[in-house]
Amino acid sequence: MGDSVKRQEIYKASFKSYLKAMFVFFVFFLICSFTFFFYIKEDIVNESVDKVLMNTEKQTESLKEYINIQYRYLEGIGNHISRQDLFCEDNINLIKSIKKYTKLENVGIINCDGESYYDNGAVKNVAHREYFQEALKGKRVLSVPLESAIAGETRIILAVPIYNQQKEIIGVLGGSYDIGNLNKIVFKNIYGGKGSAFIVSKDGRLIAYDIAFKNKKILQAESIYSYFAEYDVLSTDKLQSLREKFTKQKNGYMTLNYNNKTSYIAYYPLKINDWIMCYNIDADVAQESYTVIISLGYLLFTLFVLVLLVLLYTIFNINKKHQKNLLEYVRKDALTGIKNKETLKILGKHKKEQEIKQEKISGTALGDMFPEYFFELSKNLEDVKK
Repeated sequence: MGDSVKRQEIYKASFKSYLKAMFVFFVFFLICSFTFFFYIKEDIVNESVDKVLMNTEKQTESLKEYINIQYRYLEGIGNHISRQDLFCEDNINLIKSIKKYTKLENVGIINCDGESYYDNGAVKNVAHREYFQEALKGKRVLSVPLESAIAGETRIILAVPIYNQQKEIIGVLGGSYDIGNLNKIVFKNIYGGKGSAFIVSKDGRLIAYDIAFKNKKILQAESIYSYFAEYDVLSTDKLQSLREKFTKQKNGYMTLNYNNKTSYIAYYPLKINDWIMCYNIDADVAQESYTVIISLGYLLFTLFVLVLLVLLYTIFNINKKHQKNLLEYVRKDALTGIKNKETLKILGKHKKEQEIKQEKISGTALGDMFPEYFFELSKNLEDVKK
């Protein structure tokens, strides 16, 4: 009996030591894991934002380069047609061929009076158009979106002055193209086309936007500033910061929160007409390529906990078996291999205790079974003595 209690005490003390060590290790691992997940999430947010900024800058520069190529192309055509009458048949045929090799449409030759002839045969006067007036001053011009009477669409007009051999301006050459679908033009390979691109002026007015622009409310607002203020998308301080950045033609980003959804809006100045290219993407989409890290982290954490539980169970069984074997070894004589004197003494004592206990149980049982018999027997013996 005492040996059994002693063995249990030894086993419990040993197991508690293992348990304490495992508990300390597990707590340490939890602290490290939570710290890791906290900082890795911060890194993912920072990395995803940096990537959105980089993509916006890169694609904006691509759009600017594309526009510059169109300018140079128009200027080259202008140098050629200036050698003869602007509206001669050769020049008309030339502008008709431009559409085959570029994305420019509605290419037109305009004289200094504003009379124009287009590649589709249309003739009209555009003397009142701002882009024409600015081009006559010797400037490259990118117009605000116009309702084209020819194509029946909203388009951007590119216009350059036409110089003669004496470097005098004798007309304007212009063409249009649709930048309504900005995603397909500059962001088609970014995030699978899930974002929205739009161009705004420094005062927040929408200049051009993607035809699949999801947020229709922003289209109805006077400016993106009024939209952000009305729907509490940005705080007052952040909205003021955004105004200052747009006015100063600075690049950056903002985190937007609307309808319990977080998104990023990155912006980069086009440096054309004080316009700013903006790109809006959901945070979940921007972080999608990084979420596999978090998923793997959670998977490893779960596997570690399972392994720890299995290890704890294994230690429990091994320790139990070890303690049992150790006590068996102590009970036997090292030379003979049979139970030693101390063990036999303990076993004998234990056996005697069991016998006494059994006798008490038997006596109690008999007394319960024959109480009246023993009472009468006791009474008769007393009468005989008398």
